[in-house]
Amino acid sequence: MYFTNHASVGYVVVMHSAVLHWLWAGLPALLVGALMFAVRTDPDKAEENVGKWWLRVNRARKWLSARWWVSPLSIVLLIGGGVITGIIFAPFLSEYQTDTKFQAASDAVPNLGSPVGASGPSIVYQEAHEHALVVWVASLGTHFVLWPDQTVTRQLDTDWVASGWSDDKATQERLKLVPSCLPPRGGAARDWSNDPDKWKDMGCRTWYCGTVADAQEFKGGIVFGPVAYEPSNSEMPPEHSRIIVIFGDKWSSKPSAFKAAKCPANS
Repeated sequence: MYFTNHASVGYVVVMHSAVLHWLWAGLPALLVGALMFAVRTDPDKAEENVGKWWLRVNRARKWLSARWWVSPLSIVLLIGGGVITGIIFAPFLSEYQTDTKFQAASDAVPNLGSPVGASGPSIVYQEAHEHALVVWVASLGTHFVLWPDQTVTRQLDTDWVASGWSDDKATQERLKLVPSCLPPRGGAARDWSNDPDKWKDMGCRTWYCGTVADAQEFKGGIVFGPVAYEPSNSEMPPEHSRIIVIFGDKWSSKPSAFKAAKCPANS
């Protein structure tokens, strides 16, 4: 966006060089002259001094306008000034707005910062285990393990559905689980297989469901929802819906004022 704006400025600069000459030569001289005039003017000779200062300003303008380097330098200064100003003030401006659904939850986490992207819909898969909740957010290409102590483990996972870990019986055998212990699915099962000591504390699976919810990235974390606290074949009222916030290695959830989409139950 900056480069587009500066290209437009450059076009105006080139097409109006005469005006730039006056701005470059006349305006600074006029400002300096006005200051000196205010400080040094004798009230009895005010009219005469005004005339002298205007002559000096005009001479300075003519002198600078006759120099070949004034025009390119004007372009460099104007464009460079715009770039520098943009760099300085860009961190304080955000072209993205916090999703209304996420406002209360993001306000409760001061370190979350401002959004770095727009909110958008995503497939959200929830998988409850005895000691953790696994959540895969497709648009982020990541799944998160939310532990009871409010810590979170995150893992890049862009192919949950295509990972080949959807057969419970086969997965139980690969993970060496007893038949009564339902295994994780998708990317969580793959990670458990690769590093059992890191993931086995999740325990057996109790239920899972897939739904659609919004997700938005912030400078200090991620917010998504609303999602249901538990599976349901119909929309969940706000009192049964929540917004989940992930920041650093911590997570929290806040009650949602909006309904969560249905999340059909699976065991």
